[in-house]
Amino acid sequence: TCYTSTSNSKIMGKKKDDFERPPVKVNLADTATIKRTIDDVVCKFVESKGYQEDHYHNNVKIVLSVLACSFGLIAHFYPLPFPENTVLLLVCVLGYFACTSILTVFLWAVDSTLIFM
Repeated sequence: TCYTSTSNSKIMGKKKDDFERPPVKVNLADTATIKRTIDDVVCKFVESKGYQEDHYHNNVKIVLSVLACSFGLIAHFYPLPFPENTVLLLVCVLGYFACTSILTVFLWAVDSTLIFM
């Protein structure tokens, strides 16, 4: 367990009141929680400096996920029996694969480098 606090009365010319935050309790064995906690603290700091959050990247991820799920739902619940819906199944499988591939590349290339979106 790690607690963050400010013990110095002045840090880089700032008053102690500028840095007052409640202590954050983090399990040091859980790296995902540590990353989320650091991201939250950085986001609060950036917002306090007057920047606004942009939801474009989150919206792209949601749209790609909903589209991929839609392909899966259509493939599963379309009322034609199997031999007759082979083309539809092929289109749905390829569409699902395309959406999830684009989402994976987007998460790997774009979203992994962002802290404050």
